[in-house]
Amino acid sequence: MHRATDYIHKLFKINNYDDPIYFSLEESAVGHLGGELYLDSLDYYYSALLSVGDALNGIARGRYSWSIVMLYYSTFYCARAILGLNSYGLVAVESKEYLIEVRDGQKLQKAHGHTTHDRVLKAFVEKFKNSMLLTEVNGDCSFWWMKNRRNEANYKNSRFIEPEVPEYFYHITKYGIETVILQYFLEHCNNNKYELTFQPEHAALAFPLLLLKRCRDAIYRNRKGLEVSEEHLDLCKQNCSMLLFEYFL
Repeated sequence: MHRATDYIHKLFKINNYDDPIYFSLEESAVGHLGGELYLDSLDYYYSALLSVGDALNGIARGRYSWSIVMLYYSTFYCARAILGLNSYGLVAVESKEYLIEVRDGQKLQKAHGHTTHDRVLKAFVEKFKNSMLLTEVNGDCSFWWMKNRRNEANYKNSRFIEPEVPEYFYHITKYGIETVILQYFLEHCNNNKYELTFQPEHAALAFPLLLLKRCRDAIYRNRKGLEVSEEHLDLCKQNCSMLLFEYFL
């Protein structure tokens, strides 16, 4: 279970709440809930990083369909991590999901969407409506563009596209994974000028990498840094390129 959800459940028991509408976050619980949400956010970041690593391994083997699915998942995990690092958590109470801001007196807010993925992404759009991370890709919000690519690979096509290379991976297969990662890293560190990141031929990888950078930056701003076990570090070394490992951990 997610730590923040588990702590909310404990607060329900302690205060004998019988309906989520009566819940109110007390000042004495703010610090603990914030700490649990921070640890959840580290988990989401770790999942996002491993998802990108799996995607790159898939691209190297010509497994493009599964790779775009994993890249989409990385954007979902990053969105949830960024929400958490900004004190917004999606928590489950009585089989329903709510959004909670970690602040004294806050209520559980109805989370909009049919699935957890929809609720997280819609919450991100609502809370960060002016963020450049919502820049459009080919007319769609960046997150929806990634989701649409996932849906194409998983549901809309009768078979996986392999051995053909989808257009959004042409650049990677032409120049090589390491070269392209460096290209995107340089852009993301260059005064917020994103000439490639939101272009449809680059966004499938460049956008998830930008989200990872934003997560990492937020983690180091909020606390001392990443708290990753040796076991998790070893797994990242095995599944991620050294560029990803050295830059994001």
